[in-house]
Amino acid sequence: MKQNNKLPRGVFMRGGHYWIRYKDQRSKIHREHVGPFLTPAKDAVEKRRSEVRSGTFFPEKVKARALLFGEIAKDYLKLAKARKRSWRDDEDHLEAVKEALNDVPIADLSPARLEGVLSELAEDREWAPATFNRHRSTVSGVFRCAIHAAKAQNEPRAGNQEAR
Repeated sequence: MKQNNKLPRGVFMRGGHYWIRYKDQRSKIHREHVGPFLTPAKDAVEKRRSEVRSGTFFPEKVKARALLFGEIAKDYLKLAKARKRSWRDDEDHLEAVKEALNDVPIADLSPARLEGVLSELAEDREWAPATFNRHRSTVSGVFRCAIHAAKAQNEPRAGNQEAR
């Protein structure tokens, strides 16, 4: 008896893994990697098609990659070098902060986490309150630059110096 090895419509195999293919509301073709098993691939293609039919599919959410603090800090330093005479101070401030936050997605940064990192650095390095505020101001500038470049929606606000 002959077996039917034909894959369902919208599911294909590449490199030993299953992928799905579907069209969105504007008839743009999308492809997504699913994994090594056929059943999740069938489920995924049906889920995407039902999302497209119901109007709840937004492709920018599917492909969105987490933006890291180190990336927006690097963008800020480029801008600071071009516009500020005191860019070396900003570079020094960010070197201290990037040790702790370089690979952290900006979506995971809360005001409490930023405040905690800055407070910990202040204790370890015995910063004066003014130095603490300068570092916090530089971090705030990084987020303002990211907002201006449309890489972030809002800035996590750290509390006042007195709360430290």
